Amino acid sequence: MKRKNTIVILIIGILVIMGTMTGCTENLEQKAGEAAENSRIVSLPDQYSIVYEVENADGTTVSIEKIRDESGNIYFRSGETEKLYIRTSDNHYNIYEKDSEGIFKLSSDWKGNTAALVQNETKSFLEYAETSSKKNSPPINSTGDCEVAERSCETYEFKTGAGDYAVTYTLQVDKETEVCMAWEKTSTASGTRTGVNERTFRCTRFQVENITMPAYSD
Repeated sequence: MKRKNTIVILIIGILVIMGTMTGCTENLEQKAGEAAENSRIVSLPDQYSIVYEVENADGTTVSIEKIRDESGNIYFRSGETEKLYIRTSDNHYNIYEKDSEGIFKLSSDWKGNTAALVQNETKSFLEYAETSSKKNSPPINSTGDCEVAERSCETYEFKTGAGDYAVTYTLQVDKETEVCMAWEKTSTASGTRTGVNERTFRCTRFQVENITMPAYSD
């Protein structure tokens, strides 16, 4: 009888421990999910058309453009490279490239690509958009409101230097989405601007309505 009672007690104890472990696991998973959600730098709309004009350290310029429509189709342009990603399912896209006549045609080598591949091929866009994370790096400070590409933004600045040499970093961030709208470094010596010696950029278009994709043909 005592042995049976001992077995029952052991079983109950094991069940309690398992229940506690399950609860802890669920709690950890929930916290991990919350952390991932909170770690998002920008909150892009379901559909958008955004263009950045970029000036590199060597003075060369390039345009970066990304369009996403309400169906999840994506157009991406970086300099002379243009691609159209047409969504065929939740995780797959067909890729279209321009032919010699400038028409987007289905590339036979690019059928059924995953969302991960598309994200990798368009990641340079996020490098600009997520520059807004710099606003959380002290001692950068907000200096007031501004408008960029007809969007309500906030300006952040950080000034440094020594003697007659001064450097000002300016960051402008879209209030609604946290997308970086502009990043600039200005250097001066004795009050005279000495030029730019690192990459800067500015958003020239931020559209969130009436988004259309370029025409394409199979």
